[in-house]
Amino acid sequence: MSNQQEKQTYQILNTLLTRRSVLIGGMALPAISMFTACTEENAQKHSIKSDFIIPFGPYSPEDAPKKLENAPIIPDEKSEPIIDPNAIKMNVGIYNFEYNSFKQLRGRRLVSRGTPGSVVFRGKDGSFAVYESIIDYVKRSVDNRFVLLYRGMLTAFNARSPKDYDVSFFTAPEFYWNVPWGEFLNIDEVLVASDLFLKLVTQKVRSLIANFPECDYGKLILLPGTIAALKPSVSVFNKDGRTASTKEKPIYNASNHLVCVHNLPLNDVYQRPAYMIWPKRTVSGIDFINGKRCEFDENTKLAANRINPDINHRVKICKLNPDKSLVIRIHNVSSDKVEAFDDYGRQLLDTSFNNELIPGLPFGINICLDHVAASSTHDRYRMAQLKNTKFKLDFVIAAGIGLDENSYGKSTTVQYAIHNDGIQGSNQNPQQLSKIFYSNVSQVISDQNKIRFLTLPALKISKDEKNKYPSMIRIDHSADFNYPDRYSGMPSIIGPINPANVRVWNIPVDVRDTLKTPEELRRVVSEKCASV
Repeated sequence: MSNQQEKQTYQILNTLLTRRSVLIGGMALPAISMFTACTEENAQKHSIKSDFIIPFGPYSPEDAPKKLENAPIIPDEKSEPIIDPNAIKMNVGIYNFEYNSFKQLRGRRLVSRGTPGSVVFRGKDGSFAVYESIIDYVKRSVDNRFVLLYRGMLTAFNARSPKDYDVSFFTAPEFYWNVPWGEFLNIDEVLVASDLFLKLVTQKVRSLIANFPECDYGKLILLPGTIAALKPSVSVFNKDGRTASTKEKPIYNASNHLVCVHNLPLNDVYQRPAYMIWPKRTVSGIDFINGKRCEFDENTKLAANRINPDINHRVKICKLNPDKSLVIRIHNVSSDKVEAFDDYGRQLLDTSFNNELIPGLPFGINICLDHVAASSTHDRYRMAQLKNTKFKLDFVIAAGIGLDENSYGKSTTVQYAIHNDGIQGSNQNPQQLSKIFYSNVSQVISDQNKIRFLTLPALKISKDEKNKYPSMIRIDHSADFNYPDRYSGMPSIIGPINPANVRVWNIPVDVRDTLKTPEELRRVVSEKCASV
């Protein structure tokens, strides 16, 4: 590195972080917006010339520049939400399950030739390998994710009871349920696994919440990360009106969604659905890859997708498994819609997303790139899918994006942004210097007609003064786990899986505009279990 470059590096690393100075990959870059892995479309709006290569996530703590080694884990450990003294406060618990979902561990097994369901793959050099059935692999992987998330809930709730709060949300990151795309050998396996993934994940998520009844754990809403899958697209057209997807050059629709479940009554006066599907609208360049990000197909000119015609509709060429020559074309505006179901799995006629499961506490969900490109805080097509557009909590479930002030208008009703990210360090706000965490909770404050974030520290769970990270509740991801008697018989984790931890926040939400009096709040939070 030249002397001039060294001076530039020193200046960058010592630039004071302000609202217009953002930390990306450990470097403070003045006067640009944060865009990490999810946001290449947003990045195209800017032109940045630099001699430095910005290391996009995933990150490790060792990547931090030397000048930041002594920086605090959270800038202000004494930060507390700024609440109007006249507020009617609903006490909300946030449990963020932190997990590296962007780089899942590979676990597909090699088996003997002739094993039922096995697949033989022949290399160009004449060699061959025999892999287990993709169905067997997907089932085992989903089981492992289910068990780890189940352990996470048990362990976290034992450390900090959700009954301490009026209502609690438990979140996991984008792609939590996926396996690496490099495990697929051909497009037939991708399509078979997609149907299986969507079915199994819904079953597992419903099983999870059934094990945490309201009378034992208080009111719970589970936002358990997403599952991304691919299906043939049947309604994508060129600008000249011709069908864009052909047998020779098919185009696939990305189905990347979150299954929202809860343990609340279904048939009381609020008539809640049993579970709902919230889909991601925009497809990022890293959603379906094994290596380099997707590239745009400049030769295909698509007509606007009617589900959201405001977004530039294009085709991406994605290398799911370049080693196996598995390259596909995906259109970047998903056609998936919100779905709602009753307890028997029957789809409801009302297909809006009931984001007010707790009266007076509407919430929104934005999956990664949607946070900046199709946000439910301001995108009219996304807002039309919500029961209540004036929500108080915004859950950004992601893998590679930073919170963006521009996603919240000057008169936003959002009080808190809850961000769970599957790429370590990508979750950080401009004020944060540490990259060791996967999630954060920030108060959204309108300050002199500008939006700023107040990063809130997670609760300190450990009382051990020698514990470097007292807010982390580490989850046992070994094969064996000592379950409480009532939960005995749960399966073990079989095969490799990333470690995980949970961090917890307690946030007071002002509900005086939705619940006019403290008596109304007490009626909401005092239920049949009050005397149990």
